Amino acid sequence: MQKTTVKYNIIKILAFTLIFFLNQTLANKIELFNVAPNLIFVTVLCASLTENDSANIYYALAYGLLFDFFNSKILFIHGIMFLLIAFVLSEIYHSFFENMTMVKGLFAITGCFAYSFLFAVFFGLRGADFLRILANISIVEFIYNSLFSILGIFLYKKILNIRPTAWRVR
Repeated sequence: MQKTTVKYNIIKILAFTLIFFLNQTLANKIELFNVAPNLIFVTVLCASLTENDSANIYYALAYGLLFDFFNSKILFIHGIMFLLIAFVLSEIYHSFFENMTMVKGLFAITGCFAYSFLFAVFFGLRGADFLRILANISIVEFIYNSLFSILGIFLYKKILNIRPTAWRVR
């Protein structure tokens, strides 16, 4: 675990909140087959895989719940999915594969697949047609989120390397 400053966490919260509101307002403008990407999930996943910081787990829960309040009829479903996927993938990656960019990308793709598949399973259990949701929504969302997560990992690493002394405590 790396120690972060209060300044860094405040900047991170502001950036995540900005991405959340951009997701709410502009993500539907870049729909593909009537499916919009979930940019806040991608951001939380990239942060969890890039930084070995326990604060990312709290961000996953907080922004998952915020996503539920704005988009979902059932509370806590996205919050729990964000939290579990980010926590499990972060722990496995940082325990066994630290600093392997290719594995980080594969874990991001795995996380996007898990999120899309759990989304389809959940709505399938609620009475919707599982295969129709999987084919029409989840697969497209998986591909879309995967592309954004690969791009997000590289952007996140680039932003962190701008001025490391400004972000972290030595």
